[in-house]
Amino acid sequence: MASYLVRAECGADVVHVLFAFDIADKFVRIITTYRPDVALWSEDGRKRQ
Repeated sequence: MASYLVRAECGADVVHVLFAFDIADKFVRIITTYRPDVALWSEDGRKRQ
């Protein structure tokens, strides 16, 4: 199963969405969504520190 972390903006907020693709069963699943912690991510949510 392949997974992808997507960064999105909602107004002034940055959100991460983790998707998983089940190619065999042809499903896309959202695993989790969260606001990245600036202690672990850059302020714009693009790079892990």
